Amino acid sequence: MSFLEDLAAAHEKPKPKSEPVSVMLNGTHYELVFERADGDVWAECVSRHPAREESKIDLRYGYNFNEVVLEIAPKTGRLVDGTGIGADAWTVLIPTLSGAEIGRVTDAIWALNEWNPAQEIERAKKASKAGSKRKSS
Repeated sequence: MSFLEDLAAAHEKPKPKSEPVSVMLNGTHYELVFERADGDVWAECVSRHPAREESKIDLRYGYNFNEVVLEIAPKTGRLVDGTGIGADAWTVLIPTLSGAEIGRVTDAIWALNEWNPAQEIERAKKASKAGSKRKSS
């Protein structure tokens, strides 16, 4: 495929989604799913949340990790059945969740937007190098 054909195919492809994230509300179990944010939305969000000097995780990633992923959550999250969660509900939901639940939410969002794409690129680069070596042999 050409670059433009790959671009068109990538644009039409459904966005990657997280595995379901379990949360408990008022004794009832719910599952949330998140989809990968558009790259420009993620980058703009990161640019507005600089790393906190006293936070090791922020210094590692170069931005305020919690603020970024929790700001992205309402833009990319919904119930596993596809039901949307309004912005006002997210404003109440986030502080209602336990630390463990917030950890699962932030892990899912970060993986979708940082870890997984980085791993996909590394795998593609390795495959490309391996293909080049085979051709030159």
